[in-house]
Amino acid sequence: MSNYCKVALEHPLHGHYHDTEYGFPITGEAELFERLVMEIFQAG
Repeated sequence: MSNYCKVALEHPLHGHYHDTEYGFPITGEAELFERLVMEIFQAG
């Protein structure tokens, strides 16, 4: 049994995201700002 969800297996980029970003804590101000901006733009 794999530790990946179905979406992570559908495309190599999804697997890479799952391995390197998803579930990892934010470590710096620049990364926090990046995620904040992405969430704001996604919300519209």
